Amino acid sequence: MIDYRTTPAGRAVRTTATILALSAAPQACVQRDGDRTCQTISDSAGVAIATIDCSAESLPQWHAEVALTIGEVHGPAELTFGQISDIAVDRHARLLVLDRQAQDVRLFDRDGSLVRRIGGPGDGPGELGAYPTTVRVGPGDSIYVLDNMPPRLHVYSPGGDPVRTVFFRLEKRRGPYDVHVLPDGGFLLRWYTYHLSEDGRFLPWDVLLRGGPANSSWDSVMAFVYEPPDVGDVNEIKRPLISNTAFYDLLAEQRVAWSAIEDDQVYLHTLNGDLSRIIRNASWRRAATTDADRAVFAQVFLASQDGEVRSMSPNVTYPDSIPTIITLRASPDGGFWVQRMSALTELDPDGLMDPVNSRLLGGGTWEVYNERGML
Repeated sequence: MIDYRTTPAGRAVRTTATILALSAAPQACVQRDGDRTCQTISDSAGVAIATIDCSAESLPQWHAEVALTIGEVHGPAELTFGQISDIAVDRHARLLVLDRQAQDVRLFDRDGSLVRRIGGPGDGPGELGAYPTTVRVGPGDSIYVLDNMPPRLHVYSPGGDPVRTVFFRLEKRRGPYDVHVLPDGGFLLRWYTYHLSEDGRFLPWDVLLRGGPANSSWDSVMAFVYEPPDVGDVNEIKRPLISNTAFYDLLAEQRVAWSAIEDDQVYLHTLNGDLSRIIRNASWRRAATTDADRAVFAQVFLASQDGEVRSMSPNVTYPDSIPTIITLRASPDGGFWVQRMSALTELDPDGLMDPVNSRLLGGGTWEVYNERGML
């Protein structure tokens, strides 16, 4: 497991990369209340529904220990990060850290020693634009880095040498935020951008696209369907502290698991876009936002402004309820992990007003599900 926001001191930042070693294995949920089980399976219109209802005390507990931390506030350039936007680990346990501000990827060996810097700002072969979002490890430990502006995918050798660049020429120019490399050499791309509706409102266009190795054509796999955040219109722009958005990952056997911040279930789809399973957990109950919650939100946000902003702007809006689950990640065994929302007092301010990186709002609690969506 990797946490690129948390330092050993526990302060939520994005200037260190930390690898956590887990010391337990997932187990099945146990029975409680005699003959009552924690989970049931039903079926509706060909879609399996897994329902989980059990207390945290009845589940096996995982324990994490810091195995490696990279990053210093004051130190050598290779260990000083401006804004870590993503990290990845290859099969040799080498760590790749994407620094958006520096516009480069730093490759470290398993002991934390710098191997080399990859990319750098520019428009030349292998150079990164102003908004790189994702780093992935592909077949044979090839390295993939996704650029948002302009939309393109850089491919590097395992050693970090530029190999090629794939350009995404879609009508909606900006918006690729995440990419997965498929076994056939193609790509699964999340494209997220805003457009103006007929009545002048800003609405998101949030889809998964599938393209071939040469990017000759693109097919829409699915659209993420959720209530869009209210960001206002051309006359008055609103700034939600927490924007309702989708979060997803690509699981084994080419399945997509996803949910949304204001949702209370996880959906499993095939790469044809077909819904195959729904996972529900009785504990995913959102609580209405109170005045005390709003005060904490304001305190966290204003404290991050270094005194430049002393009061909340009237165009800043608070969520109506507090999210419970905030992101999910695929696990090597074909299942997935779901991350719980952080305590409000421990919120990473970088996660506020971010329309896509809901993971920055995550806390230290994860739930582990198998490939069938069972705890």
